[in-house]
Amino acid sequence: MAKVRVYELAKVFGVESSAVMEKLQEMGEFVHTASSPLEPSVVRRLTESFAPQLSPRSLVPNPSWLSAQRGPQKDPGPTASAPPRPGPRPDPKPVPPPPREPSRPAESRGDAANLQQEIEASRIKQDILKSWERLTGYIPESYNNRDWLSGKSRVSRARVSFAQSVRNWVAHPDGNEPQLGTLQDALRVMHEIERKLPARHRNHSTF
Repeated sequence: MAKVRVYELAKVFGVESSAVMEKLQEMGEFVHTASSPLEPSVVRRLTESFAPQLSPRSLVPNPSWLSAQRGPQKDPGPTASAPPRPGPRPDPKPVPPPPREPSRPAESRGDAANLQQEIEASRIKQDILKSWERLTGYIPESYNNRDWLSGKSRVSRARVSFAQSVRNWVAHPDGNEPQLGTLQDALRVMHEIERKLPARHRNHSTF
């Protein structure tokens, strides 16, 4: 057990450290300072000496070492005037979570996405046919479509050939259908060609 110092006892007794030191001198115990440690037997004697002068209230905050000096205390038990303690409050019933909407199977979601792509591809195919027909309407007779469109719009021949080949497949499908992204790229090339054609060629179309 750690030894108790003079000033710690003085705080418990509610007196100055000098009063404790004077009491120690009366008891034949001599200490140098208020920080001097005391033996357990000396602490017990001091407690017995100071306890009659103190009110019970001042001894309420007893440290553990002071309780050990006095020995175990008997539990007086509940008094008649003490009201009974309320029991634990029951936990509130948990609120059930709202019902979750049934999720659609992954297969049905995939079918809906495929249907949406088919609708988009069908729309783009119609735009490709209309755009290419409009472009060829700008070309004078006896000119090669690819060469004339590339030369007048400054779009590379490779890109014009790509757009033309996609249009030919849309007009005459052979079973190897291009992806949706390929259809979109071909339509963008056709729009670029028409945008870059000089106005004089667009104004003198064969339509």
